[in-house]
Amino acid sequence: MSRSRRKVGRQHGPHLIQRDGVYYAALGQRRRVSLGTRDRATAEGAFARLLAGESPDVRRAAGAPEITLDDLSERYLSAPHGWTQQTLRSARARVEAVGHWFELRGVRLASEITPALIDAYLAERRAKVTHRTINRDWRAWRLAIEWGVGRALCAPCPAVLDREGLREAKRRTRRVLPSPEEIARVIDRLRERDARATRAAGGHGSEPRNRGAALAVRALYVTGLRIAELQRLTHADVHDGAVWVRPERGAADTAEPTKGYRERAIRLSPEGLAIVREYLAWTAGRTRTFSESWLLKTVAAACKAAKVPTFGLHDLRRAAATEWHRAGIPALKIAAWLGHSDVRTTELYLGEYRSDSELVAPLPRGSGGVH
Repeated sequence: MSRSRRKVGRQHGPHLIQRDGVYYAALGQRRRVSLGTRDRATAEGAFARLLAGESPDVRRAAGAPEITLDDLSERYLSAPHGWTQQTLRSARARVEAVGHWFELRGVRLASEITPALIDAYLAERRAKVTHRTINRDWRAWRLAIEWGVGRALCAPCPAVLDREGLREAKRRTRRVLPSPEEIARVIDRLRERDARATRAAGGHGSEPRNRGAALAVRALYVTGLRIAELQRLTHADVHDGAVWVRPERGAADTAEPTKGYRERAIRLSPEGLAIVREYLAWTAGRTRTFSESWLLKTVAAACKAAKVPTFGLHDLRRAAATEWHRAGIPALKIAAWLGHSDVRTTELYLGEYRSDSELVAPLPRGSGGVH
């Protein structure tokens, strides 16, 4: 008896479809009309108006005037998205930068943005930055326009909502990271610097941040924390043999991107916990310890003094993940410690040391040896 094959049915008549997140009205004979929104409820309302012979334009249907791009950006950035301060700063920089570009060319409303203008924007940016940066900026701008469309503040603007990102070059899956020996040499230079700063201050007074660079770098290295997470760490976050990383106050679990929104615990050895507590003892009672830019410059100077290629603060996070992996910790556990929702992100953190080029492949067991 032959097995019957299930037929895949097609939906006939006018209906909604979604392509790349944007809703369209399918009206038969391959005719599609963009509804200019990614919101299901807004799309259904526009679709119903279209079938009734009315304009699907969300703005006109709502009877509200279209606000300027400048006003739209400010309302979007001031809305309660549940972002952390870092996410808000990043979104503001990207949205305002794209909006300023259009403003300089006389564009005041979303309905005035044309495909030709977008092409000009992309061409100009491609000459200055990578496709990855352009896509991040454009995504932030598209979300702002989409937010305005969903609230009847501006026209649907399919030129923006339907524009796909540029093709990005494939990222290297392995980075060359500072080895444990190189990091130790840099920390030694930082300790010497901190000691000089302490002697110059007579053991007290002066800016306290000038005397804790080594402590901050060691704490970053043993925990794999992001710099913002380390800056808000307190004694109350170290207990039960672990460092507890809590979401920034005011952040929502559903906010995007998700960096810093999930609570996690990083279990450390007694030596690792001692390093973290030493850092916290330095920061105790101080409202101002150090800025990211100051620490980055200080580390760069220490790298030069130690004759080590300059590395960034986030490279300490990657180096910690690499050390944990080489010690036999499963990638899924490392992902949990780092706060990654996808283990594939963690795998990109695992890098190579410069000294790895000298490694020799060992003879596999069972190969029979040399005869």
